[in-house]
Amino acid sequence: MSKKIIVLLAIVVVIGLLMGALYFVQKIEPAQEGTGISLPDAIYVLGAPGNTNRAVNVQIKNEKNEFTVVDTKPNEPKNPFNFTIEGYEDIYLNYYEIMALADRASNLVVQRVIEESSTDLVTYGLDKPNTTIDIKYADNTSAKLVFGAKAPGESGIYSMKDGDPAVYLLYLTSAEYFLRDSLDFVDLTITLGNPQESLVIEAVLGGTVREEEIVIKEALPLNEATGQMAFAMHDILEPIKARLHITSGLEPIVNTFGMYASSVEAKVENADDLQEYGLAEPYSTIYINSESDTFKLLASAPDNEGNCYIMREGVPLVYVVPQNSLPWLTLTPFQIMDKMLVLPFIDTVKDVKVVTPDAISVFELDGEEDALTVTINGQPYEDVRNFRQYYQTLLAASYETYTEDELPENAKPILQFTYSYRNGSEPTTISFYEGAARKVFIQLNDESPMYAISSYVDRVISDTAKIVAGETIRSYY
Repeated sequence: MSKKIIVLLAIVVVIGLLMGALYFVQKIEPAQEGTGISLPDAIYVLGAPGNTNRAVNVQIKNEKNEFTVVDTKPNEPKNPFNFTIEGYEDIYLNYYEIMALADRASNLVVQRVIEESSTDLVTYGLDKPNTTIDIKYADNTSAKLVFGAKAPGESGIYSMKDGDPAVYLLYLTSAEYFLRDSLDFVDLTITLGNPQESLVIEAVLGGTVREEEIVIKEALPLNEATGQMAFAMHDILEPIKARLHITSGLEPIVNTFGMYASSVEAKVENADDLQEYGLAEPYSTIYINSESDTFKLLASAPDNEGNCYIMREGVPLVYVVPQNSLPWLTLTPFQIMDKMLVLPFIDTVKDVKVVTPDAISVFELDGEEDALTVTINGQPYEDVRNFRQYYQTLLAASYETYTEDELPENAKPILQFTYSYRNGSEPTTISFYEGAARKVFIQLNDESPMYAISSYVDRVISDTAKIVAGETIRSYY
């Protein structure tokens, strides 16, 4: 490529950049009060350059609703968290946006004066203004502003000030603060934070989607108490007794912390309003008691677009949240329970007693890691590696499907094994019972029985007979 072409291309690029910068400068709105920038030739319909007389009460009536912005501490240095909307005092708000509205009510720059004195207000939509703004200032003075129609191409909006015959064209970026619904200033935060899982003390899932509430409570530490591998930090107490799985159970619950809405649908005034949003009898609910916060969320059934209405109890707002952000919405006890019954670390086990239809076998353990020793029915067993394979088969005991069926009256186990621990803690017993249609019940201690794979029972009985006979055990997995 010749040098002339390179030079020409460089010139074209520079010219393009300059034209873009010029366009941006022409379009940019003069900065409002608080930005540190002022234009000496700017026209102010409210305030003036360097004005410190701030708005402390701004009443807005527009096509969406009526609301009042208040500076609750007008005699103190301006602070965004001192601004609120009347009736929203106990609601999370976007305080910086509210303060920005008040700033524009204090110092409002216009694009230009359309007419010094107009007699044709209809042309500008000012004969019947769609927005009225009444402002009170810190020095007890006041002002009133009205908005009419938007200019062609939405290049601005026409406005007049009470007592001033001029028609002004306002920047739409400033005017839009006064055109908003009060709900547009609500912060979309529903719940705060995202605590460690162990901080959840209690959780209750309810709603019409469930026949019974699911009650979950923090469990006692398991490592020292039972010698088990402690990944279940919470127990399910109702409607079944089981341990909460850390991934499929605890994570959806913790997901309720740090929750944000897509939008705010409405502010409700009384309980009758909840019917409209499917929250009078919520489809799903979740109550959380933790060390950092306590709250209850109500959820409607998902709509055709996959969104739910959500309320936080005690907050009069209806939020919109996508269903995929609510993993707890339809959870069942079986979905969140730990399917593996127990996983005792082998070095913490004193003995395992296995009762089959044909025999009772006791496996005593001593030592740790490479120094682990095994005794079977009082006789030393040399092939520790083979025993570890058998032990993995015992650990594979798991729930297969949920059932509300009860154990048959006076049912006797067809297989049972009990772990006793070296630290003297309570033994753990897993029992299997015959069920209907080749189904097998499995029960951990006194927890609710579930169904297990019948072939697992056959495998444990077979492997128990093999290891007692000195035969090799193949891996269960």
